[in-house]
Amino acid sequence: MKSFHSLEKGIGIVYNDIFLVNGMRTAFGKFCGTLSKVSPTDLGIFASKAAIEKTGIRPDMIDQVIIANIG
Repeated sequence: MKSFHSLEKGIGIVYNDIFLVNGMRTAFGKFCGTLSKVSPTDLGIFASKAAIEKTGIRPDMIDQVIIANIG
C-alpha cells in the first residue's frame, strides 16, 4: 500500500494486492413478480456462491466482498 498527497493527483492510496476476480448477477424480475418474495440477502447469497463456484477460488482466500443492490 502506498499513499500519496499531491496537488496534481490529490489524496489517495494505491493498493498493489487487490484483485477483481469475478462478478455475478441475479436475473431481472418484474415488479411483484416471481422474485418479489425472495429477499435481497438470499439473492446476494445465490450470486456470491455462483461467483465462487465459477472462479474456483477458495472462500478462505476472500478478504472483502462488495455487493450492490439496485432496485
